[in-house]
Amino acid sequence: MVRRIVWTRRAQMERIEILAFWKEHNQSRTYSKKLNELIKKSLQIISRYPMIGKPTQIKKCQSQSIEQLSDYLRNNSAGNNSPLSLGLKAKTYPEIE
Repeated sequence: MVRRIVWTRRAQMERIEILAFWKEHNQSRTYSKKLNELIKKSLQIISRYPMIGKPTQIKKCQSQSIEQLSDYLRNNSAGNNSPLSLGLKAKTYPEIE
């Protein structure tokens, strides 16, 4: 069963900041586009297999790494038909934290 994914406002803002950071850092949109496609593909997998990824200290949340810069956290607290709540966190780039 495919589950709907709902982005948190913070995750939406952080995604924009991360993509903008890489565009500015590399003086090109190429990597930002590649990263955005990886995020989309990862979300398709997460929507089909919501328990994929590493467990976190937060109850009923999983962590999924994409490249070396971001983690996705999904809250699987409700039933199978409920949407997944998604958060995004930059790992190692202080300029965007």
